[in-house]
Amino acid sequence: MNDIKDTALFFEDLKKLRIDKNIELNEIATRTKINLEYLELLESGDYTFLPHIYIRLFIKAYAIEIGAEINEVLQQLDHFMDKQTPAEELPNTNKEEENDSLEDFVKKYKNTYMIYIALFFTGILIHLLLEYIGLNKWYCEKKCIKDFILAEV
Repeated sequence: MNDIKDTALFFEDLKKLRIDKNIELNEIATRTKINLEYLELLESGDYTFLPHIYIRLFIKAYAIEIGAEINEVLQQLDHFMDKQTPAEELPNTNKEEENDSLEDFVKKYKNTYMIYIALFFTGILIHLLLEYIGLNKWYCEKKCIKDFILAEV
């Protein structure tokens, strides 16, 4: 996106690019499902209405819609906001890392799942024990009443 030169006013250049391409803000709002008020705030350079990661996502969608260079726009946004996006906020595009992440996830939560399974079976055993005690008590009461009635006769 060679049209955007001054980082301090890059949002004005984005708006100018959108207008030059004859793209209405309503069209962008409809296609991206981003609130029209948010798009107006983005074009005015007010990036305080949402957390930084959401602003990045909205600016990226906006840049795609107007045909701007996405990476350059995001870099200028970061420079303008005087912050870099933490790595954990960026999407993971490396398939190998995704597999490692899945393996790490399994390792990390394996013990947790084992604890849940143990608690589940413990709960079932307690339930069965209480059922047995309850039925046994009922049977004893019934037998005692029967014995009492037979003893009186």
